[in-house]
Order: sequence, then structure tokens, then C-alpha cells
Amino acid sequence: MKHEILQSTHNDLSSSQATREKGLDRIKAWAILFVIFWHYQPLHLINLGQTQLSTLICEVFFAGIRQVCLIAVPLFFLVSLIIFFKHAPNRPHYLRKRLTRLLILYGFWISVQTIFASVVSPEPLVIDWHFIASGGPPIPLVGGSVFYFLFDLIILTLAAGLFLQCSERGRIVIGVIVVATSLFTFSIVPYFPAYAPSTTSPANFFVFIPLAYFLAQNPGFVLTYRRLLAVLFAFTCLFDMINILWELGIYYNYCRPSTVIGALYFMTFLAIELPPKGERIFSLIARFSLGLFAVHKLAVYPFRALFIQLNPILIPIPMTGVRLAASFIIVALAGFLLSILLLWLMNITPLRRFIR
Repeated sequence: MKHEILQSTHNDLSSSQATREKGLDRIKAWAILFVIFWHYQPLHLINLGQTQLSTLICEVFFAGIRQVCLIAVPLFFLVSLIIFFKHAPNRPHYLRKRLTRLLILYGFWISVQTIFASVVSPEPLVIDWHFIASGGPPIPLVGGSVFYFLFDLIILTLAAGLFLQCSERGRIVIGVIVVATSLFTFSIVPYFPAYAPSTTSPANFFVFIPLAYFLAQNPGFVLTYRRLLAVLFAFTCLFDMINILWELGIYYNYCRPSTVIGALYFMTFLAIELPPKGERIFSLIARFSLGLFAVHKLAVYPFRALFIQLNPILIPIPMTGVRLAASFIIVALAGFLLSILLLWLMNITPLRRFIR
């Protein structure tokens, strides 16, 4: 009887663990889709009417996409740190192994970024601290490197390891201070830009260390308070939209309260059950989320370089004075398909270790 109870408890824990892992896969899949959507901008509106209505439509549409898509990188940090806090306490060498893997990934992809930029850009390379912290040089037509994420994740993982060395009471005190200080700072930087960290700075993301630790210890929190999180997210988004439309302050990508609340709210996607086919697709996307994150900007470059030479294809939206740039949809689709092809080729070679 006792053995049956223990076996039943073990099965329940295993089932719960499997459910949480599937949930984290859903979050990673949504996050990488948000990243790609933001960088590819497939639904690109052009304001030809230049009326109050057409201007308002374009500004609200772009601001809404920005509010949602820019939660993706904080979500990646949050998921990565939750996984770290779930495994590190029970595995003595987990921190060292994780940092080693992150350093290898960072070294490989910053080398790829540098070689690619050297081929397509006439700009001379300047290797300094900014080059290292931002993940390599920018690429024409597609913007800055995404590999600042790996640099910041190394810093955050080190900080998370130190956080675990504190006593439980120390973690609570430090966590409250970090969260409160971050939310206060994020609230005032639109009006005091001198205090704003750069977009790629890890200072934008330290707040997710104590939050990830709390969620790893209390996985049901976001589901219990999902309605409150939804209200807070809507309120902070409205605050951001007012800032944007009335130009009351500077809009920053990550150092905003809405980014923190939004990341917590989107964690409620853990509870969204998908049909078996949908689960398989999201699991596949999540498995290759690192690879998609790494190659999607490189893959879209040749198509942007091609289409910039052509006349844009514009689809009118009736009675608005706004046009949808269909060429952006074509470029985005082509870039995504090339990304998948590159990942397939890498996955059948030893390079698979850099995309999974």
C-alpha cells in the first residue's frame, strides 16, 4: 500500500513536471515568434494620406505591436532563469556547465555575426567593449546584433548563481529591493533619460532574477493571479500608449513596467492547452528557438537587399489613407523559409549543438 502511494505520488509529480515543461515550450515558441515578427515587420503600414486618422491608425498599430513583441526577450530571460533555478540547487556543477555552454554559443555566434557583417558592410570593424556587450557589429538593412542576449544571459546567470548563495531571508530582501528599484527606475526614465540603461544592457533584466526564483518556487502564482496581471498589464500599456501618442516621454524598449508585468502575464500561456498537432508544432519551434533567434536576421538580409531595389507593392486599406506594404510580407515569408532551411542543414551536421 505504501509503495502504491509513493508510486502514485511519483507519477503525479512526473506528470506535473511534464506539463510545466510543455508550458515552458509554449512560452519559448511564442517568444521566438514575437521576436521574428518584430524584426521582420510583415504587417508594415505606410501613411500616404497624412491625415489625423491615417496617422493615428499607423501610430496605434505600430505601438500595439511594439508593446506585445518587445516582451519576447524578457520572456526568454524569465524562462531561462526559471529553468536555472529549478535545476541548479540539485546539481552541484550545473552553473559551471551552463556558463560554459553559454560562452561557447556566444563565441560561435558573435564570430558568425562578425564574418557576415564584414562581407556585406563596408564599415570597418571596431572591436571594443561595446562590440562585446552588444553581441557583434550591426548588419545593414536588418539592424543590430541579437547576440547581446547571450552576453546578458551570461551576466544574469552569474548573478543568479550568486543569488542562490544567499540565505533564504537574504534572497527575499535582495529580491524585494531589486524588483522595487527596477520598477521605480523604469517608471521615471521616460522623463529622466539620463538614468536609462542602453537597450542591450543587462540592467534592463536583473529584475527577472528574483521573479524567476519566485516563479520556480511558486509555479501556480501567475495562473492564480492572471486576471490581476492582465489588468496591470493593460494599465501599464495604456500608460505607455499615452506617452507615445502625446510624446510625453521617451519610449524605451525594455526598461518599462509594462515589460515586467507583460512578461509575467504571458507566463499564463503555460495553461493554454493545444491540440496534439499544435503541441508538436510548438514543441518543434521551442526546440529550435535558439537557432531561429540566431539566424533569422541573417536569413532575411538578402531579400531586403533585393526588394529595396524594387518598387514597393502597396495594398490600400479603404477609407483610411493607409497602405499595407505587401512586399514586407513577401520578404518576411522568404526570410522565415530560408531560416528553416538553414536550421535543417545545420541540424544534420555537428553544428546542431549551436541551434538547440
